Amino acid sequence: MNSPTYRIARIFLFGLCIASAGCAVNPRRTPSEEVRAAHTAEGEATAAAMQARFDAVLDSDPLNASCDGPRTPVFLCSGILLRGTGKFSEAYHAWNPNPNSTKPGGVSFSFLRRDASYIKLAYGYNHGFTVWPVFHLPQGKFEMEVLCYFPMDGATDLRSDAGCGPHRDHPTESVPCQQKDPPILTGAAWLADYNDAPAGTSKRDQSCGFTMVSGTSNSAALFKEAMHVQHLYRGAFFESQDEAIIATWETGLEKTIPLESFIFLAGTDGHLDSKGDQNDFYVTSKGIWRPIIRVTLPREPNGEAHFEYHESDQAIP
Repeated sequence: MNSPTYRIARIFLFGLCIASAGCAVNPRRTPSEEVRAAHTAEGEATAAAMQARFDAVLDSDPLNASCDGPRTPVFLCSGILLRGTGKFSEAYHAWNPNPNSTKPGGVSFSFLRRDASYIKLAYGYNHGFTVWPVFHLPQGKFEMEVLCYFPMDGATDLRSDAGCGPHRDHPTESVPCQQKDPPILTGAAWLADYNDAPAGTSKRDQSCGFTMVSGTSNSAALFKEAMHVQHLYRGAFFESQDEAIIATWETGLEKTIPLESFIFLAGTDGHLDSKGDQNDFYVTSKGIWRPIIRVTLPREPNGEAHFEYHESDQAIP
């Protein structure tokens, strides 16, 4: 039964089986295929998580369950904290604080949720990155602290105290909201103060930001009031993104930075810059891969946004 003729027959029959798909063969994946499959799974999970946080507008939403205290604003557990960035450059890393910033101690982000939405990114950027909310941090990533929040772009490059203090041209009118006399504690009061700026002057430059430093009294209610401004102003603020100032972090922390994803706006060429950022981060971090997520911003206040993972958008699939 082990003659040369028998062995030849077995080889012939096996080849015939493969050619005719008459027997089940499960080829083993190569390492590169396994990595690609893992990246796809992680990218799709990231996009789904971002979508869920964007849509989590109700206090009863499970994502907001941990933000049930007076000092736990919803940005700790839901929504998207994102930073738009300029063109990809090998001269600096997009995830690091801007070395040329005029507000040392603070880095500008925006907060995006269905009830705090906008139609564009700061400066018309078409790409950037997101960071995980504090209450959803993976193990080993450091917490980023939100210092203050402006219902619309606060011209923070010209403000003191890491961007949270008074504007240099309006040192009295633009102090933090809780420091005003009387304090600004509601969205309606903020809007009235905003509209009280003298004719011919900049309302934005004279606006106040809400202090959000960890431990701030009633910060949860204050943040909700700040988000409510957009609705009080009948969507006018939809044309301008809000602004959250996050405390500056050190450079060279690629292993521990809570970088959730690189993003770009659908319908733009921002994916080209995002690919550069993704590859740069992968190389600099010595192998940490973060997905590129395609983002479609809402077209109207309270409108839908979409977060999608596509393998074709990745520099490293």
